[in-house]
Amino acid sequence: MTIDVIQVSDLHVTDGGELFGQDPRVAVDLVFDDLAARGLDPDLVVATGDLANAGEPEAYAWLQDRFAALEVPVYCLAGNHDLAAPFAAHLPGGNVHVVPSLEVEGWRFVFLDSNGLGREVTADGTVHDRDERVHRAHAAQLLPEDEQRLSEILTDGAAEPVMVWLHHPPVAHPLAAGLEARPFTQWLTEQFAASGRVRGVSAGHLHSAYATERADVWYWTCPSGWLGLDFDARTMAPPGYRHFRFHPDGTIESTAYWIEDARYEERPPFPDWVLKVLAGEAVR
Repeated sequence: MTIDVIQVSDLHVTDGGELFGQDPRVAVDLVFDDLAARGLDPDLVVATGDLANAGEPEAYAWLQDRFAALEVPVYCLAGNHDLAAPFAAHLPGGNVHVVPSLEVEGWRFVFLDSNGLGREVTADGTVHDRDERVHRAHAAQLLPEDEQRLSEILTDGAAEPVMVWLHHPPVAHPLAAGLEARPFTQWLTEQFAASGRVRGVSAGHLHSAYATERADVWYWTCPSGWLGLDFDARTMAPPGYRHFRFHPDGTIESTAYWIEDARYEERPPFPDWVLKVLAGEAVR
């Protein structure tokens, strides 16, 4: 059987009102209306982080209701803009899940929390957000226990193909220079090469759509469901999402979609903060 998955990311829902001139809640509704209009009928949805803009409890509560209305399982990851306590308290429940991995129709989906630089393990073993997590976790890193968990999954002797979901992309559009040289990406790709089971990786964070292959592993980035960026044209773009189809033979098809709506007809150039982010600066 094939598995159809919709990926949404970087929704940046607030406790109400506009953000950079766009209402994230309106954008989320437009995204879900668009996939319904296209006749896309997913078996599950994966939401890869920055679901709230600043960890607002009201944002997670609103998303819980919106995800519940999809009536399919929704698997959520946190991004650097999310906060652990309200994320855990207000988002999971019913058809909305936060889990480390999932076995589905002969595939293993692995959900990695790549916000290690914004989290810390205290003396009693609990994990907490560090101050200014949003800026500290601008770049990707796993906590040691998450590194160990991934390594154990990839070496457990199973034959099922693996799809990895995370917030920060290890490989992305060439404008995001330097990602592939970072220790995180190098460690991750070494793990993938040793295993031979990883077929794909998809992330958000950069608000753009991109696809490339490295050493028989496909890497994708997902458009933002709030404020899209077109890296090729260097302009703003409408909100969007990704559709995936996973086949029993281990192959994956993926298409990025952007909503069509009159309010997004204007495509202004990137604001200055976008280029700073792409240069690796943690913009405040």
